[in-house]
Amino acid sequence: EALESSSTTGPRESNLPAPVTSFIGRAVDLSALVSSIESSRFITLIGPGGIGKTRLAFEAGRVMRGRFDDGVFAVDLRNRSNSLDVARAFAEVFGVQEDSRKPILESLGEALCERSMLIIVDTCEHVIDAAGSVVEALLDAAPRLRVVTTSREALNREGETLFHVLPLAVPGATRRGSGQDQVLSAAAVQLFIERALQKRRGLDLGAENVRLIGILCTQLDGIPLAIELAAARSNAMTVRQMLDRMVDRFALLTVGGTPGRQRTLRAVIDWSYQLLTDTERRLFSQMSVFEGGCTLEAIRSVCLLPEGSTEDPLDVVAALVDKSLATLEEREGGARYRMLDTIREYAGEKLMESKEEPVIRRRFFDWVCKEADITQVSFAQSRDQKVLLDRCDSESDNFLAALRWAITKGCDVTAGMLLAAKLCLYWDMRARSLEGIALLTEAETAAAAMGPTPELAAAIFAVGFLYSGIGNDQKGLEQYERSLSVAREVGDWDAISRALTGRSEALLFLGRSDEAEAGFLECLDIRRQQSICREIDIVILEFYLGLVYFERAAYEEARSRIQATLEIARRLNDEWRCALTLANLGELALRLHDAGEAAARFRESSVVADRIGFAKIAAHARIGLGLATGLDGYVEYGQELVAEGLEAAHEGGYLQSVSFGLRALAILAAERQYGRRVVFLTAAAEALGARFGVRTTKEERAYYAQFIDRFNAESDDGAAEAARKGSTLPLEEIVAVAMNPERDGSSVQ
Repeated sequence: EALESSSTTGPRESNLPAPVTSFIGRAVDLSALVSSIESSRFITLIGPGGIGKTRLAFEAGRVMRGRFDDGVFAVDLRNRSNSLDVARAFAEVFGVQEDSRKPILESLGEALCERSMLIIVDTCEHVIDAAGSVVEALLDAAPRLRVVTTSREALNREGETLFHVLPLAVPGATRRGSGQDQVLSAAAVQLFIERALQKRRGLDLGAENVRLIGILCTQLDGIPLAIELAAARSNAMTVRQMLDRMVDRFALLTVGGTPGRQRTLRAVIDWSYQLLTDTERRLFSQMSVFEGGCTLEAIRSVCLLPEGSTEDPLDVVAALVDKSLATLEEREGGARYRMLDTIREYAGEKLMESKEEPVIRRRFFDWVCKEADITQVSFAQSRDQKVLLDRCDSESDNFLAALRWAITKGCDVTAGMLLAAKLCLYWDMRARSLEGIALLTEAETAAAAMGPTPELAAAIFAVGFLYSGIGNDQKGLEQYERSLSVAREVGDWDAISRALTGRSEALLFLGRSDEAEAGFLECLDIRRQQSICREIDIVILEFYLGLVYFERAAYEEARSRIQATLEIARRLNDEWRCALTLANLGELALRLHDAGEAAARFRESSVVADRIGFAKIAAHARIGLGLATGLDGYVEYGQELVAEGLEAAHEGGYLQSVSFGLRALAILAAERQYGRRVVFLTAAAEALGARFGVRTTKEERAYYAQFIDRFNAESDDGAAEAARKGSTLPLEEIVAVAMNPERDGSSVQ
């Protein structure tokens, strides 16, 4: 970020260098900085190395050049080391000669006292006190002077206004990816493309490569220097090759032709690291284990300051924040500290060099396990379920980091399996089932040589739970039966009961209700015989027995049992189970053709699910509310509600609810006599089952048939084409068609 400038022999209108590249992505920041300079005499641009502080300051100087009678000047402190050196840097720029009869700072004050001028003082972090003293003295001597400094930490002088320079905007991260237009609108992507085109005019800007550029810029944290260094590689590497080499980003981001220490990203961070105290360096390296950021309490639990140190970790981490090597985020659940991934990777290298990594990683893993235990127990006891889910969201990346250490690196596979099993409910509720399945399967493979253990039974059960959660009950059944076998072999009655419950649920949704009922009752007997039967277990089994009657179309008996489950769940303040049972009662009311009751149940389910952040059930309940509303005569409004729920389900990856949404819209299209749309949507829902194993039970098929079978029996060419497109179009396009009540897929090529 430093300016390469030579000394001058006298005052000039400006010594700012002419820019050789365009200024991208900082229009809002530039406007804000200009306003700040107009209202404050002393501004410090603060941020980590490579973030673009100098370029932003210089652009502001160019914009404001005409507003200062005596010009805009830059003073580079990069190679200065003490107070006299700093003062001499100013003197060289303004042609002030040293006089043995007075201090140079006094001479500077006399030279500038009447000047209307903006001075940009660049790279102050290594001479904080000296730079602060000089700036303070000059501002006192020259009332029409304004100063902008760039630094990685504040100068901490009276009148200083801090202006934090943040990374460039990166493409918005969604579970299903970002559209091409959204990616291209991100400032970080625009910077990469413009700089890359300077190296290779034929840069591929097709949809797939633009997507990869968005991923690359996101992984580079939106840091302008990192993005420009990556773009400089475009003449010799594809974006895919760059992403493949991000495992060692510091080797990738090394390019000649940039100023001095900015030729490598590593050198930029090295500069900041060298300015830390020994204690700050130690905490900096240890904090690298927190991939998802951390609270102060987590730092106290995991990190180790030097033996005999009396420093408070709060003061040390605050120093890292002050020096732009960590950031402080204020959240509803409290403050969290975080490092940019680029800085955290550098800190991780330092941790490895220190030989402390095994100890710190183990302490980190133990802390994560403790967090998972607290969450699991509290959730089971219905304590502040929304708070717990939000807490899991905050720690999600830390959970994954701990699992990779334990499982992928083989450091503690048994404990890793148990940790993963504890997280399965969270993964299911947040639609991260496939991610959890992959980790658990990897753990099971790693543990294959260990033989049967309670941890293995728990891990296999968790895989079955996650498969069932996405509606693939056949795979869920296979895993539950394997878990049951292992649990019986090790004699773990709690695990046996749990596996029996899962197996019975899968059998139920596969249409084998008699076997399912027998399994649920066997599970209840085991729990009572082994004295491990809690009230919540009875709630769960009553609920499942209600579903058995539901599948048999014995709706009144099903409603009685599920209503009893709801009452107990409410008494236990188990909002997660309340939302689930309310949604099931809504579906029961639909079967009994009571649209008003169904709407009331789905509406309450949606409210409860939204309150605790249970997005999967919230989307499902919204769809049910829309269907009930449409069947109650308000078809247009009902379609809008279903579309809202379908969009949320698709965005979250809740395929079971996507299928429900498509069938609900098919029913409402049938109410409008829009036959081809009915055919298209029904075919699309069936295709979900074929492609992804999404369940549709025998009972559900019978319910849907009464509305749509007569349309699906149509045999004209239009209906056949609608069915073909519903069966073959990508899910993204199917949802886009479904969201518009006037489309039936016929216009899709």
